Amino acid sequence: MIKLTCDTDFAACTFPVTRADRKLDKARDMKTFKAPSDLDGKIQADYDADLYHGAPVLLLLVGRRLEEEKVLEMVEVVAHLLR
Repeated sequence: MIKLTCDTDFAACTFPVTRADRKLDKARDMKTFKAPSDLDGKIQADYDADLYHGAPVLLLLVGRRLEEEKVLEMVEVVAHLLR
């Protein structure tokens, strides 16, 4: 499902590209991982690969104001290239 939104005065569209996989998207080893910020460290520490297994992974494409048609065209091109 594609959703088009302009709530921030920018044309933007999200679209699914894959699903999370607990074998590929493993949690980081927090003993060796150096988080770039405290917030990122908290988010990384809270990640549970089993919980998110099978969840959709989306991309967000953002365009300029009033360029919804161009954003939709970009989504079609990117989605085609990812197939």
